[in-house]
Amino acid sequence: RLIAAVAPANPASKPVRLENIKMGALAAAAPDGSPKFPSIKAELAEPEPLGHQKIQEIVAAAKGDAYDPPSDLPMHKGKTKLESLGVLLRRMRHQKMSSLLVPLAGAAAAQGDSALFGTLLDLEGESLRMSGDFQITGDNGAQDALLDCAFEVGAEIAADTSVEFSVHGRMLGGGGGGNVLLMVVTGDATLRTKWEERVKDYYQEWADAKYPGQGIRATVIIPAMSAGARVLP
Repeated sequence: RLIAAVAPANPASKPVRLENIKMGALAAAAPDGSPKFPSIKAELAEPEPLGHQKIQEIVAAAKGDAYDPPSDLPMHKGKTKLESLGVLLRRMRHQKMSSLLVPLAGAAAAQGDSALFGTLLDLEGESLRMSGDFQITGDNGAQDALLDCAFEVGAEIAADTSVEFSVHGRMLGGGGGGNVLLMVVTGDATLRTKWEERVKDYYQEWADAKYPGQGIRATVIIPAMSAGARVLP
């Protein structure tokens, strides 16, 4: 509600309601009756919403001397005080969401829940895009375009086959181009290879139209799965 009041023209990402993810799976109990995902037990409780009066007080303060936009930063240049505050609030919302979704994704992976892991990967990815809260993928459009190509081809293949096939993903790195992380859920290796080749073709079409003559291409790297970072004794 605060973001909508501060920057109604650019609400960016929709608020993530954890209890709605995967039809309430996050609120489910483990076989022993304990919370399946204890890290978000408190987050599932309905928070006290900001009232209309409090929101108006914050908006008035931001319009006054209480907020000085960091106009030297690119994301804030040319923005009004409220628009600049909206950028900060959306990025804060992303950070809060990410602090919940990342450990949940780890738990989903450990439990072998690929559907939930894919959902969480997509939610994080949507918020990182230039149309989302964090806006880190870059104005050149390269990472967002590669994600779009991957999802589009995935949807096409899923519509043409009776075999399970879904694609989930997000950007990687510091934004502005570079890598994206994609998870393809299927038991058919042939379909996955077909998806890879078609994604590269679609991305080449985009790159040649957007940046002609620069030879921008997509390369597929299949990573090895591992336990990831850990604290050594």
